[in-house]
Amino acid sequence: MIHDHSSERVRFLQIHLGGDRNFCYLIGDPDSGKAAAVDPGFAPDRFAALAEAEGLDIAAILITHGHPDHIGGLERLRELTGAAVHAGPGCPIPGATALTDGQEIALGDQTIRALATPGHSPDHFCFLFAGQLVTGDLLFCGKVGGT
Repeated sequence: MIHDHSSERVRFLQIHLGGDRNFCYLIGDPDSGKAAAVDPGFAPDRFAALAEAEGLDIAAILITHGHPDHIGGLERLRELTGAAVHAGPGCPIPGATALTDGQEIALGDQTIRALATPGHSPDHFCFLFAGQLVTGDLLFCGKVGGT
């Protein structure tokens, strides 16, 4: 199931690709064709195929936190795309670039802001893009994520 929260200037797709209540996100700048995958879940091949169908090239993989249901398909998606991986300091991902609070990640002519939000896990980050906030397991519909 895909929920499309896109506008004329941005692509913002919420996708259920495995995990209990987890969503993955494909966010992109249609003008440049650059995109970021957030929390690749367990179906990296489907994720990459969706990006291709949308005319987007995944240039970055962003991780809200290092729990297996969020990073299960990470290595395969990195292999398929060659994208750089960004995660919170202490996140158990070899080769990932450590995020800092307030850091801006370029995505074509747009930026994604990384927000340190420890609580659900010590390495947790949220991502703000075009007025949309990706929270990982920090917030769920109707409740706060477990600590």
